[in-house]
Amino acid sequence: MFNTRSILCAAITLVLAFCGHLSAAEPKLPVSAAILPFESRGDVAEQAAQVTQLLLANLITSESVMLVERQAIDEVFEELKLSKSGAVKASDAVRVGELSGAKLLITGSVLQVNGDLYLIAKVIGTETSRLAGASVKGAENADLGTLVEQLAAEINQVVAQKAESILPKTISVDDWIQQAKKTLKGKKLPSVTVAVTEQHLGQQTFDPAAQTEMERLLTELGFNVIASDSAAAIRADILIKGEALSQFATSRSDLVSVKCRVETQVTHQADGNVLTSDSETTMSIGLAEQLAAKQGLQDAAQQLVKRLIAKLVK
Repeated sequence: MFNTRSILCAAITLVLAFCGHLSAAEPKLPVSAAILPFESRGDVAEQAAQVTQLLLANLITSESVMLVERQAIDEVFEELKLSKSGAVKASDAVRVGELSGAKLLITGSVLQVNGDLYLIAKVIGTETSRLAGASVKGAENADLGTLVEQLAAEINQVVAQKAESILPKTISVDDWIQQAKKTLKGKKLPSVTVAVTEQHLGQQTFDPAAQTEMERLLTELGFNVIASDSAAAIRADILIKGEALSQFATSRSDLVSVKCRVETQVTHQADGNVLTSDSETTMSIGLAEQLAAKQGLQDAAQQLVKRLIAKLVK
């Protein structure tokens, strides 16, 4: 039986193991980001709207960020019933990141004081709620396009220099596997079968990246993984069932981004009890659409397995 006490103890052990003993890798650039409308403070509503559009134009080719399509962000804000203003709560930023795949939110305000115009930007990590700032100042009659170019340069510099502090610490999969093995040593592990369907919208799906990655990780951790298409699958203790979806997001001359989402439900096959349901959304950036999609689904699968382990061990 998977009793509450044993699951809780395992969860605490795993969390402690992964918080302090593994080396963190530096964030890879570019980082997926979304631009939200800038607020106007004072009689500068028109300028604020222009700043939002001009910043989008300036960052579209950035080496530091890869922008999420505005329509995708609008859909997320509508789903969450949020106002698309510069004021974003930390909890809302997390949800926006979970649903859109954006690692960063870029927002801010335009302020007019004593004949001067201030453009103030906030770069918010959606997974950490940490933020960094950038700002430029000019006369109220200064060329707005020039000011926004300067602000974009400041934002690029902030992301390049402070991404490590804004974004969560990342741990290599190999390091995670080695530490997890130590944590799971001596524990009774259930047999598992994984059945995750996969679709890449508009493209042929060559192999099940999410399912393959989940099977690989579980196997390396010592679980008995039974192929879902074998007759023995029905005898597995645990069934991980779900679906994986990827679709083209945006592109520029040298890179393409793909939004990926994996949803799973984990059941105990003997009695049909649902142990947990989970999902993970990622935004993957690469040189080719198929490769980016595969990497994004693998990344999502890895995060799901990391959260799942504590619920599987006795």
